[in-house]
Amino acid sequence: MPNLHLTDLSVKALKGSDKHATYWDTTTPGFGVRVGKRSKTWTVMRGRTRERISTGKYGDMSLADASRSEAAPCRPHKRSEASEQNR
Repeated sequence: MPNLHLTDLSVKALKGSDKHATYWDTTTPGFGVRVGKRSKTWTVMRGRTRERISTGKYGDMSLADASRSEAAPCRPHKRSEASEQNR
């Protein structure tokens, strides 16, 4: 599976083919774009079962919106100092 730093320009430059290809973002774990013959779809891989969830289509949803909407739960959460003191 190819990895790519996803930017608006890099996603726009991806060419479709008869087979689907998924390009995973190098900066956001579990977030990528699936490129088919006619469309590009934002996708998120979640959980131990590696469930793939489509979040929207490129063009209808920007990269920023797609990464914020579904990929945010995939990012590691930083613990606040208050929660560390309560442990």
